[in-house]
Amino acid sequence: MHGCPQHLLSFSKGSAGQGLSYNFTHLDGYLDLLQENQLLPGFELMGSPSGRFNDFEDKLQVVKWRDLVSLLARRYIGRYGLAQVSKWNFETWNEPDHKDFDNVSMTTQGFLNYYDACSEGLRAASPALRLGGPGDSFHPPPRSPLCWSLLGHCANGTNFFTGEVGVRLDYISLHKKGNGSSIGILEQEVATVQQIQQLFPTFKDTPIYNDEADPLVGWSQPQPWRADVTYAAMVVKVIAQHQNLLVANASSPVHYALLSNDNAFLSYHPHPFSQRTLTARFQVNNTRPPHVQLLRKPVLTAMGLLALLDGEQLWAEVSRHRVVLDSNHTVGVLASAHHPKGPTDAWRATMLVYASDDTRAHPNRSIRMTLRLYGVPPRPGLLYVTYHVDNRLCSPHSEWQRMGQPVFPSAEQFRRMRLAEDPVVAEPRPFPVGGSLTLHPELALPSLLLVHVCARPEKPPGQVTRLRVLPLTRGQLALVWSDERVGSKCLWTYEIQFSLDGEVYTPVSRRPSTFNLFVFSPETAVVSGSYRVRALDYWARPGPFSDPVPYLEFKEPFYLTVLGQLLDGHWVKWGLAPGKEDRAGGEQVEPGLCLPPPNKDPTPQVELLNGALRLLQGGASAGHHGGGWDRASLSMPDCGQQQERLLSPPPQEETSEDTHFAEMQVGAAAEQRGTSRSRQKAAKTGHCPGAASSTEGRGPAPPHKGSAGQGLSYNFTHLDGYLDLLQENQLLPGFELMGSPSGRFNDFEDKLQVVKWRDLVSLLARRYIGRYGLAQVSKWNFETWNEPDHKDFDNVSMTTQGFLNYYDACSEGLRAASPALRLGGPGDSFHPPPRSPLCWSLLGHCANGTNFFTGEVGVRLDYISLHKKGNGSSIGILEQEVATVQQIQQLFPTFKDTPIYNDEADPLVGWSQPQPWRADVTYAAMVVKVIAQHQNLLVANASSPVHYALLSNDNAFLSYHPHPFSQRTLTARFQVNNTRPPHVQLLRKPVLTAMGLLALLDGEQLWAEVSRHRVVLDSNHTVGVLASAHHPKGPTDAWRATMLVYASDDTRAHPNRSIRMTLRLYGVPPRPGLLYVTYHVDNRLCSPHSEWQRMGQPVFPSAEQFRRMRLAEDPVVAEPRPFPVGGSLTLHPELALPSLLLVHVCARPEKPPGQVTRLRVLPLTRGQLALVWSDERVGSKCLWTYEIQFSLDGEVYTPVSRRPSTFNLFVFSPETAVVSGSYRVRALDYWARPGPFSDPVPYLEVPAS
Repeated sequence: MHGCPQHLLSFSKGSAGQGLSYNFTHLDGYLDLLQENQLLPGFELMGSPSGRFNDFEDKLQVVKWRDLVSLLARRYIGRYGLAQVSKWNFETWNEPDHKDFDNVSMTTQGFLNYYDACSEGLRAASPALRLGGPGDSFHPPPRSPLCWSLLGHCANGTNFFTGEVGVRLDYISLHKKGNGSSIGILEQEVATVQQIQQLFPTFKDTPIYNDEADPLVGWSQPQPWRADVTYAAMVVKVIAQHQNLLVANASSPVHYALLSNDNAFLSYHPHPFSQRTLTARFQVNNTRPPHVQLLRKPVLTAMGLLALLDGEQLWAEVSRHRVVLDSNHTVGVLASAHHPKGPTDAWRATMLVYASDDTRAHPNRSIRMTLRLYGVPPRPGLLYVTYHVDNRLCSPHSEWQRMGQPVFPSAEQFRRMRLAEDPVVAEPRPFPVGGSLTLHPELALPSLLLVHVCARPEKPPGQVTRLRVLPLTRGQLALVWSDERVGSKCLWTYEIQFSLDGEVYTPVSRRPSTFNLFVFSPETAVVSGSYRVRALDYWARPGPFSDPVPYLEFKEPFYLTVLGQLLDGHWVKWGLAPGKEDRAGGEQVEPGLCLPPPNKDPTPQVELLNGALRLLQGGASAGHHGGGWDRASLSMPDCGQQQERLLSPPPQEETSEDTHFAEMQVGAAAEQRGTSRSRQKAAKTGHCPGAASSTEGRGPAPPHKGSAGQGLSYNFTHLDGYLDLLQENQLLPGFELMGSPSGRFNDFEDKLQVVKWRDLVSLLARRYIGRYGLAQVSKWNFETWNEPDHKDFDNVSMTTQGFLNYYDACSEGLRAASPALRLGGPGDSFHPPPRSPLCWSLLGHCANGTNFFTGEVGVRLDYISLHKKGNGSSIGILEQEVATVQQIQQLFPTFKDTPIYNDEADPLVGWSQPQPWRADVTYAAMVVKVIAQHQNLLVANASSPVHYALLSNDNAFLSYHPHPFSQRTLTARFQVNNTRPPHVQLLRKPVLTAMGLLALLDGEQLWAEVSRHRVVLDSNHTVGVLASAHHPKGPTDAWRATMLVYASDDTRAHPNRSIRMTLRLYGVPPRPGLLYVTYHVDNRLCSPHSEWQRMGQPVFPSAEQFRRMRLAEDPVVAEPRPFPVGGSLTLHPELALPSLLLVHVCARPEKPPGQVTRLRVLPLTRGQLALVWSDERVGSKCLWTYEIQFSLDGEVYTPVSRRPSTFNLFVFSPETAVVSGSYRVRALDYWARPGPFSDPVPYLEVPAS
């Protein structure tokens, strides 16, 4: 502590006759704060309280200083105990040779007198207190005269008080900085200590402290490398050099005892990150009152990793080509071990590896390594965890730069920066049997990697104590706590829970972090309530909760929404609104929910069902049709007026003239003609209805010769296997009846072949009805030959008449099996006539033609399928569809109510043509945009003349080299040919992740729209919204509402543009345990393709590289937050362009999730496998994650998945390559309640021969 006691201690007048006394109030408060946070001060005895000390050659002042030091020491021994204060490092005036003595006249003799007074004052309080100095640069003499004079005085001088020769010097402190070099610090220290020992041999065993061992002088001078992991890795490197070369080196002549950085400053504008500090300080002056926010820089995160090291150092070294590298190399290591001290403790080992080129960063350079740890003895529940810190994912500064370096970041921007504070931690993995572990990491330069190996303690962690709440600003606070009773360092995370009422608690922290501080900054700004914290260890065992701590925030008066012209009704209003102007100069959008116009008839009856309004049929207004919407109400020409007539909103923050509002009505569900649930099922399973082939050749299996007299029979082996696979994964095929098995069909004007085709279709349908049941097969979409006008008939001669005969054979074959089976077509482009002759001929035949088999006029056509693609435009797909359907209805009025399918509604033709936008979130956001346009303008629009029933993308292809990401596919395929045998790896692209978000939507659509200047934006705007509600169907289910917002400029990405929004949800009725969760998908954190590019686009990625790419597959999910009391929620996200945002609002079900079923193991390659399972019995969509556990022996299970993911697939690829064992999976809901485990599935890997 610089300046103690000057700045924290002052004189105060004593009572008569007592002279002067000291006012310790400020110093007490400061030291109490350190004590409360279990910190030990380095206490510099410097300064002049109230200016009373100005000359230490004045003997009276020297005595008074001794008395003051003694008084101070006795006071804090009495306050904290000698055991505590004896650990403090008392030290002389900071850097005395710099002559900064605060108006005190300090000659050389005066400085020596001052030192003796410090020494004797401490000794009078207790001989156990230690004192050192002089804490300065120690330049070679004659420079630094006070430093060298102090050593001479302590060695040979006369003590001012005792007259003895020599004065105690418990340690020698010096300040040696590196001038940008790590090893330069150590080299200067060694040279100085050698000179000290040469001049004063008596000090050869005196401990050496370098308590300002900084890489560079000048704490306030901004340096870009101080902002990120470069500084963090260099600090670790400096510590490792000292530990390995001095502390642990028995032959070192230097008794090195302490190394410290002088970085406990607070940065100031305009350099929040780049000064020599542990945190980035933002003085946020645009709030009332102004406040301060601190962000943890990577250098402080590195201190947390160093804290995982223990007291027993293990031998570790780095070598290249079998030559050990010196400690000044870019890569180095520290390793330690620990032996248990209690039932919550256990054996552990830690290895911390750094990659550092001192102050230089190399963004495009990485270092491939092999780490070997061997000789680990067998221990119960032994596992290991890895932590990575690099500038890609662990740099709040980089995030700040991406946001445009805001001077006063918003609460949302602070949340985004805090997501980058912690290391990237991999799930705990079982340690290999045999005691040896080999890892193959690829380290960025700079970066840190920590490997933590732990045995399972006998008991779970102990209790968290000393939980405290520190207010930051309105709606934000910090929680801090102590781990002194936790008893273990093998912790996965601290779980923080919040309760509005002090009874029902909800977790608000899900990202793993073992820092003893958590900033709670919910989007709702609701922080009044109770808090509690507990530790969870690597084995997912929780310790007891801390004692709960209540907190009540005093804030401004609030306002309630007033609802009008509703009878016992609750409106839920979603809104999206921007601030003034996004910094890239683009527009800002605010989706909102405009309410429908008030009923001009008598007040309608309104029924409140689980928080959603449904207009009863008897009270529906003229503008509604059974709860659906007409086109006029969807376009909302008088949205603002309708809103004013229906409700009086609460006061809103000031917004610009460019504000957009999005409003949504909970209830008033749009009729969806029975299609919504099937669409959701398709999205949930990843099924693409347009990919309708049953075998690779898109047709039935080839026939083979039957027994004598029986003619031909069919071999269904391959087709059975393919359809069994779909059935096992709960997928519904779109089944195109096409192909020529073994070339037996070649002319459909041949009547015998037409009959045989009918019989084949009937045989096929009956077979699968018998195999899977009619209830299942009746859900299939049977369809004609794919794109018949493209003339790709596999050597079949297909005239127009032949095609019509073929169609009749398909129809009658299916009808013979069951009238419940549906058939549609023709699945082609439907260009205006005379183009697309087979398409138009089929419609004419079905409307007016003669059935080949029955002779009746007309043939059933259960749906009309067409293929309309967008040529790079989203709205272009819908415009083409509407134009074609209008032409169909004009030519064939009988089809005006026939369902329309576009089962190849792709943004662009040519699946294999590489397009960069298909690789990332651009494609994902555009697909959601296309679906939203169709849902809002066609499906949910009761006045639409188009009976739109199904939309599908034709993207169920597998990409090929050299375009793993950029073809029209849901996954990126890598054919990894450098393994034996070669194998295939699939990565989930963002477009498939988007399907998972779409699956969270439900069957009852809620009215939601986007507006700006109170004018509703059309569906071709860059921002749009889909919203839904759900009512519970069982004890594991509950009410929920979902809102999915997209930001998409079709195929165009804008990396430096973002859209500021305000989302408002009103009128949500009270429900038990109501909370909300947000999911974000953007190219920054959710793009495996970007990660692949950063790694140099490897053709055959390593297992470690696949692991890194898979870290970017899932959305970024925020912890569940309690929904505000009062039913209103306001969020302020900033959406990248492109991106997706989903808000999930859920009430707590009566019971936890149901059981995971159908768990299966799919081998990938040696040491890697995929787990897939079914959620059919889970019963809830309000899931936080699936927990996957692994056991080597089938008895003791360990979690191997900790990153939240609700996809029903998990790739297990441990660094150890040990995958033989047993697996089980369970679902955890938003309230951290686990469901039962699946039945365990054993797996034994057979080594390749």
